[in-house]
Amino acid sequence: MTGVKPQPLPAGYTLYAFDMTSSTMDEAHKLAQQGAPQGTLVLASRQTKGRGRRGAAWSSEAGNLHLSVVLRPRFFLENMSYLSFIMSVAAGHALLPFVKQQNRILYKWPNDLLFDHAKIGGCLLEVEPGKGPYDKPEWVVAGLGLNLRVSPQNVDVPVTSFLDHGIHITPQAFLSFFCVELTNLLSLVEREGFDVVRRMWLRRAFGMGCFVKIKVSDEALFEGRVEGISDEGALILKHPRGQRFQVSTGQMMLSTPGLETSREVR
Repeated sequence: MTGVKPQPLPAGYTLYAFDMTSSTMDEAHKLAQQGAPQGTLVLASRQTKGRGRRGAAWSSEAGNLHLSVVLRPRFFLENMSYLSFIMSVAAGHALLPFVKQQNRILYKWPNDLLFDHAKIGGCLLEVEPGKGPYDKPEWVVAGLGLNLRVSPQNVDVPVTSFLDHGIHITPQAFLSFFCVELTNLLSLVEREGFDVVRRMWLRRAFGMGCFVKIKVSDEALFEGRVEGISDEGALILKHPRGQRFQVSTGQMMLSTPGLETSREVR
């Protein structure tokens, strides 16, 4: 789909654009340390040391989206997981003007975006803890990567790009839509709480009702049927033996019931 033109950034956003940088996350942290306000954006055509969750390398090809934004949320540290869902939903909503069949966009817990059930992007949060008496962060750098033109090679999950499906999106065209959605969702959660975004996320959630494996580490592996996400953003599972439990982080994979090596969480 073509014909969606870039729009001016909404009030409250400032863009720092690079042809190449080591990491937009690192650049955003530097700006935040210097006092950059919420809404400071760092966009790069390419990254030499792009990273994903848990320090994994993030493929950073030209034409894809490599974005970080400085946030100074009013949430407590224990609620920082809200931002992962806010970023995912904001990205999903911002993609809708470009995609005719909108049910092709899905969210995979905890921070991935899918298109036709293949990974097309992901979010990353890095929190700078506060130094004051209140349990709130100094700032958060939230990263978003999207495969707009190129999908990475030699990865262990199905991946795709929008261009693979004949959908043409430039980072500049996407950015203005994303900023509007991000502003609206942050304000909504601050006014009404997380549940409103939780319900938005669940409408496009991948794997609801399915049996999954959750790999937390080399030693910790859990299995269960997905029943939803909690008020704190944890995945709610029902073990094949009947116990319900929650997992707050990990890599989710579709499975079949009966994995005897699964560890139970009570």
